[in-house]
Amino acid sequence: MSNQLHYVHFLIQTTLRRKRGWVAPAELPGNKHHGGSFAIPVDKYFNPFEKYNIDIARIREGQPISVTTYSVVKSSNLPRLTLSLTTPRISFIASPWSGRWQPLPYIGELSHADFAYRFIEIETEGEDDADRLYDKHKMVLVGCHPFSKYVGIDDITPVPRIPQE
Repeated sequence: MSNQLHYVHFLIQTTLRRKRGWVAPAELPGNKHHGGSFAIPVDKYFNPFEKYNIDIARIREGQPISVTTYSVVKSSNLPRLTLSLTTPRISFIASPWSGRWQPLPYIGELSHADFAYRFIEIETEGEDDADRLYDKHKMVLVGCHPFSKYVGIDDITPVPRIPQE
């Protein structure tokens, strides 16, 4: 069992240097962005860890964007992971389109402790969960906040820092 704090990440599956895997969106040239997916690192047997952190941005009119870290906990009925906010409750599941979990390595150039593991794709269980979270609470699922938690990202694309709560 890992004592490391793992994160939900927002990454893109791609092929670089003839290797299939995950990279951060900032690592691809501007014209190569085709959306991304939430992905989690898994253990050496490709099982999810017990708990993950996820950063969520809150956007309030006339105020700076703030980012808060929440916990996503593995449920007893795999492959569900549950994000417990005061309201609403959001569940993530392994992406069904693949037919199975396809653990792939991180193949980019950035550094984060999770990048030593393989990743599986997850998505919100309810198709509109992320949209409802924004519509009702002005909150956006970020994953692991890249500009505060990835080493080397400033060398790729410098951006203003968003304060953490």
